[in-house]
Amino acid sequence: MRYRSDGVALCLLVACILVVVWHRSVNDNWLAEYDISSFFLPWFGMVGDRLRGFDIPGWTRNYSSGTPVAGDPSSGWMYLPVMLAFSTLSIGAAFKTMILIQLLVGGFSTYALSRLLGFGVLAAMTSAVTFTFGPFLYGQTHFATVAAQVTAWIPVALLGVELSLRTTRRLLMLAAWSLSGFAISQIAAAWMGQGLVNALLLIGAWVVYRTLVSPPVSGIPMRTRVVQMLTTGPAILLIGLALGAAGILPRLAVNAQSSIAGGDYSGLWRGDYEEGRHTIPSVIGQLISDAVVNRPIGLSGVVIVLVLLAPFLAGRRLAVPFFAAVLVIACILTLEDTIVHRLFYLLPTFETIHHHSPRRILWVISLAPAMLAGAAVQSILEGRNRDFGAAIALFPLGLLLIVGEWLKGPTTVVTDWVYVAAGLTTLLAFTALISHRLPAPSLRHAVPRFALAAIVVIALLIPNGKDMIDTPELELASGLPTTLLGRDGYTQAVIDTYLSRSDPGGAGEFLQQREATQPPFRYVGYAGRGYRQLPDQSYSSRRLEPGVAAVLSNGRASRLGLEHTQGYNPTHLRYYNDYVDVMNGYIQDYHWLDAFPTALSGSQLLDMLNVRYILVSRAIPPDRDDVLAITAERVQVFGNTQVAAYENPTAFPRAWIVHDVRANNDGEGLRMLANRSADGRLTAFVDGPIPPLVPSAQPAEESVTAMESGADALTFRAKANAAGLVVFSETYEEGWRAYVDGDRVPILRTNHALRGVVVGAGTHTIEMRYEPTSLTVGLWTSGVASIVVLAVFGMAASSLIQNGWRAPVPVPDPVPASVRPAPPQKRRRRRSTA
Repeated sequence: MRYRSDGVALCLLVACILVVVWHRSVNDNWLAEYDISSFFLPWFGMVGDRLRGFDIPGWTRNYSSGTPVAGDPSSGWMYLPVMLAFSTLSIGAAFKTMILIQLLVGGFSTYALSRLLGFGVLAAMTSAVTFTFGPFLYGQTHFATVAAQVTAWIPVALLGVELSLRTTRRLLMLAAWSLSGFAISQIAAAWMGQGLVNALLLIGAWVVYRTLVSPPVSGIPMRTRVVQMLTTGPAILLIGLALGAAGILPRLAVNAQSSIAGGDYSGLWRGDYEEGRHTIPSVIGQLISDAVVNRPIGLSGVVIVLVLLAPFLAGRRLAVPFFAAVLVIACILTLEDTIVHRLFYLLPTFETIHHHSPRRILWVISLAPAMLAGAAVQSILEGRNRDFGAAIALFPLGLLLIVGEWLKGPTTVVTDWVYVAAGLTTLLAFTALISHRLPAPSLRHAVPRFALAAIVVIALLIPNGKDMIDTPELELASGLPTTLLGRDGYTQAVIDTYLSRSDPGGAGEFLQQREATQPPFRYVGYAGRGYRQLPDQSYSSRRLEPGVAAVLSNGRASRLGLEHTQGYNPTHLRYYNDYVDVMNGYIQDYHWLDAFPTALSGSQLLDMLNVRYILVSRAIPPDRDDVLAITAERVQVFGNTQVAAYENPTAFPRAWIVHDVRANNDGEGLRMLANRSADGRLTAFVDGPIPPLVPSAQPAEESVTAMESGADALTFRAKANAAGLVVFSETYEEGWRAYVDGDRVPILRTNHALRGVVVGAGTHTIEMRYEPTSLTVGLWTSGVASIVVLAVFGMAASSLIQNGWRAPVPVPDPVPASVRPAPPQKRRRRRSTA
């Protein structure tokens, strides 16, 4: 009967998930959301394309003149739902399938964790529903894609820890550790920086709490519990690192070469991503706000009431102290520095990583309020502290009413639905708490269960059911550019444009035709970004404008198979980032590498990037000074009503030979190229030893021809009359290897961000292959670890089938040797008086 109830509950959970995913699949304007449209869809699609062709996605030519894929922390590489969905399905269906997988993983593991902690079926459903359909769900279709990917696996990690502490059989313990380790590997693949750090802190705290503070099995000696802590934590971490090594090691290697090495954003513009820390009123305001833009963080009226009741009803049971502490500490860490911050800053790298965006810690702790909600329901069912609970039942609602009215404003939108949900939850909880006073036993049994089941239904319907009806109106009121949970023809047309592999009648089709008949080239798109006389707006924020889509920005390059110098990504290679800043003449927000009018008006650095075509939006007046400067002395080779394409006659080829090589001197050479005091066709600047070269008597007869241009491998044929340096219009990254006529040779960092290879006189074949040691070692490590873990899971499953699960037997603390037990008392026989 017990498992039958669990089966019914899980079937209901699956049914609810399918309904919600169906609604979001039909009303999928959210595919045009800022990050989803500009980054995640094209990058996940690119990874899926490569995997479908049985190719490891190490590098891409489509963005930023070439950039790592496996080493990019948000590319989706090694994140299993992305790799499975995007390698088998169309890109839009794949993203929706990824969300379905994450909801199932998060919902099922939360339910299982709740049951393991002692929650009944109804209480476990409360936790699962409030978690699955709360901030975790809304983050996936709004602005918190990576946060939702992390959050999905946190209950899995906690579940594995809990299982490992409930068995003494080493095989089952190892299997449970492997489950947690797998979850950690997925968290690392989803959000390598702040998300991984915050998740590891939560998981580590759970290990400490369940070994030293509140062990799952009573009577375990403290020494044994310390051993459990010292083995469980390192074991799951090592397993996680081994399973995720193919993603972790390349990302660490690339991060060291990036503009945010070590997670340090301090030297970048907008590196402190949030304009200010939270205050106590503002963090409370976000948690109770019903604004659609706050849904990935905010709590529903149901959860608010149950969270506030949980500590009073459950006390120290059901892990309430742990989850309450997680919620409170996470809120504190979003404030200005306190003693709590200083304690956390003792952890290596935490201060540096946390300072970038302190508020994001709230993105990954939505499990805590969900577990508190379930604990409150379980305590009511058990009848614990019910008289006291009934006495304070109105307290959460009253507090919400007072705080909600006090904080109501532009950033804290507390709608009537929040109060309705909180009011109904209060009424139902109060009814359940006083139901023991009912005269009939059947009523005393049925009323609390029906009342609490109604709370679960309300938690599902508000806001989810309500949002199926009126979210478009709410979103428009919030100032969003489109109704994310709606569907309209214009937004759908924009989504189709960005996801399409063709661009009929547009610049994309024109460039695809040129690519088929010409040597390799790159393009840039210009729709007004960097024009100083107007406020700066990124192309990502303007993604719905026809002119922005027409210049092939925001990820269209990878879908069309073209090569772009620009890119939206929080992680860029440091030297290429410097290159673009010098090319533009000033810096931009660290997320973007767009070409500004200063670069497009005849910059030699732009020419050296092999930019043969410049796309200009026709939404800009043709007589505006920036357009006139860009189009001067350039011939229009394509045009329609939305975009014009101009050929750049001064573009460098993909590779060329120079014989004058000088020291770069920390970017001095780059600046000389930018101001044209050096001619890049004749002179190059390198970092490192200057190679011995010989001037060419007939440089006009020298040439470099691109033979093959793959994503991870390039082949050139170079003809040199004397020893020279072949300069490649390819971004420098340490994972590239060069081979001249089959012999490996060093790659010199040339012109600050490009590659150079020395060749002797004669004709040579130059091969370049992306072969980072980090990726090779990582693939072998992950492969071996995966085989071992699968074997462990198989043997553990066989053992469970044969022997079942046996919990450890409690062992009382040993009695000190100096204390002797009292001798048994002898009974005195009473004499008969007869």
